[in-house]
Amino acid sequence: MKMPLEGIRVLDLSQMLAGPVCTRRMGDMGAEVIKIELPGTGEVTRSLAGGNIKDTCGYYIVLNRNKKSITLNLRDAKARDIVYRLAKISDVMIENFRAKTVDKWGIGYDALKEVNPKIICCSISGYGQEGPYSQRPAYDPIAQAMSGWMSITGIEGQEPCLTGLPLGDMLGGTTALYSILAALIYRDRTGKGGKIDISLTDCLIDWLVYIAQFYFIKGTIPSPIGSGHPTNFHRAFKCKDGKWLQVSAPSTPMWDRLVKVLAKNPGYEGLPTDTRFDTLQKRIDNRPIMFPYLNELFMTKNREEWLTELLEGDVPSAPINNVAEALADPQINFRKMVVEVDQPYWGKYKTTGMPVKMTQIEQERYDPPPRLGEHSEEILGSLLGYSKEEIETFKAEGVI
Repeated sequence: MKMPLEGIRVLDLSQMLAGPVCTRRMGDMGAEVIKIELPGTGEVTRSLAGGNIKDTCGYYIVLNRNKKSITLNLRDAKARDIVYRLAKISDVMIENFRAKTVDKWGIGYDALKEVNPKIICCSISGYGQEGPYSQRPAYDPIAQAMSGWMSITGIEGQEPCLTGLPLGDMLGGTTALYSILAALIYRDRTGKGGKIDISLTDCLIDWLVYIAQFYFIKGTIPSPIGSGHPTNFHRAFKCKDGKWLQVSAPSTPMWDRLVKVLAKNPGYEGLPTDTRFDTLQKRIDNRPIMFPYLNELFMTKNREEWLTELLEGDVPSAPINNVAEALADPQINFRKMVVEVDQPYWGKYKTTGMPVKMTQIEQERYDPPPRLGEHSEEILGSLLGYSKEEIETFKAEGVI
């Protein structure tokens, strides 16, 4: 059976995270992804610090599986001609340089649609292709700062805090993916390609969801709430053994289940009928009383004891795992979200799996990330029809 995106060819000019995570997901679903990299060095994430396999950083490894690599000096006129030839036989081009950069190089949407009117070009940037900030440099942390995310993340009264992972980049890449898929459906219906403009800051503003809406309605500027929630009961509790767990009881039925479990403990028998906490609004208003009261209770037992009791009572709860615990969890591994890949050059290594499970994918695909320029000759020769002599000339001239 063909994979969902088999037959779709993606010209990937992107780098760092937001673009590569989008194209990796397309590769995971069967698309042919041709990654264009700078000759000699490749894209910057190949050489970042933080954990390497052989000569390549784990940052690049996790974001660039299921792709082919060709090196091109995009400022060279001959390289641009190669891009045009690739664009002519591709469905999608994606890039995440600063706004208008590919237009200056002559390989933006206006240029590529001349050689392929059906091509879909997706640009990802910090602020978008238009607007007063479009030419400002930006990365994920800058977008988190601009969007208000840092102001609501962390512990109340402490310094603004980034999220633990690059949420802006991941959202930008995910938004780009579903936008591209929508554009492909539109093209199937109309025969027309088009241009997609994704802003990391826009994506984070969109994901403010109820936080933004509450502000519009009430005018109150929200602040960080740690492990809690502005309108519901979600809370992390420290246990006797020093370990933490998260408990959620956002609705009245869930609260009733929680207090039924907690009421089995000495001194808390009256919790189910405690009038200080018997409505959602009271539980919000009386947090300064309720949380210290419950903190003392959770310190009387180890985390596993609490988890057993809470899960037996059908109360949503979970250990607050560190990364090692999360990646070793039986549920995560049952879902094949940790996989081992064995390849001749890379050897055996573990990597995160594919989160999309669907009947249209019978066998998940985990080709290793390409070595720099590994597929240059294959793409130039077999796909584009350049001769061996022309390819050797490109090498000598620094085109590839």
